[in-house]
Amino acid sequence: MTEKIIGTKDSNPDLFIDNIYPIYIVNSVKNIELTYFSWNVTVNNNISTDYYYCLDTINNEAFGHWVYESALYLVVYNKLKLIYPNIKLYILNKKNYKFSYFKAFDINIDDIVYSLPKNNIVLFNKYITLTSLDLLNLENTYNLYLENYYNSLIVKCKPIEKYYDIVYFPRGVLENYKGNDRVIFNQDSIISLVESYNNSLIYHTDNTKNLIDQINIVKQAKILILDYGSSFIVNSFFCSNQTIIILGYDNLHTDYTSGKLIINNCVKRNNTIIFIERLPHPLLLFSLDEIKELIDNYINI
Repeated sequence: MTEKIIGTKDSNPDLFIDNIYPIYIVNSVKNIELTYFSWNVTVNNNISTDYYYCLDTINNEAFGHWVYESALYLVVYNKLKLIYPNIKLYILNKKNYKFSYFKAFDINIDDIVYSLPKNNIVLFNKYITLTSLDLLNLENTYNLYLENYYNSLIVKCKPIEKYYDIVYFPRGVLENYKGNDRVIFNQDSIISLVESYNNSLIYHTDNTKNLIDQINIVKQAKILILDYGSSFIVNSFFCSNQTIIILGYDNLHTDYTSGKLIINNCVKRNNTIIFIERLPHPLLLFSLDEIKELIDNYINI
């Protein structure tokens, strides 16, 4: 058996999709080890004509990471399908958030597999994580990936006017990454505050079956309230001409190239982003008075 390191900066691709997406083709993959910088692949000498596209990185169980490290390439899978009509999408586990993206990209559930047969040909893309992008010098390329991802989904959305004055996405409780899970202890009070405004909506993203439906709701909000983290980087990316209130503040969008690019794309679509820092309290709490003041300041703009 032979070991190969796939998707690194120095890997030589076997083909390009749209001249910007390098694709690496590996025959007879026996095992795939996920690292922070590559797929480490063990191969044998079997012969096959069955193609598979490997999507997941080491961070695939963290929603925001999966979106910008894996889902970003679903547009590539659909293009590979034109070259290899029978190609399957290989993922490591069943997560509802993954299936909401598969539906958005019109991927047939029968084309998804969770293990590789003994005989296979596996295709990989460039291995880029939210943290490794800083080391790869691929800022311009990754920004093109973001633009293609945005365009491929936004074209499926309705032409939308701002229907709601306020939309709040409470923090979800399903499939949260255990290493970064947290509870907003006064979330019910925030929900009650938002509901006190006539033209408001509380939307629980745990119920999303198709990402396009969620994007449509995002774009209907004059004011959108999200918590910092994956909800912030995933949902605000699709906003335009909106006020976005973010509960919490951290360094993802300031210290990492990937986060900067994601949020810069949001800002260039004429959005205003306002951060509310947590209260000085052992529990994760946010000031209702501060939230209300911001809503009242921006609701009539």
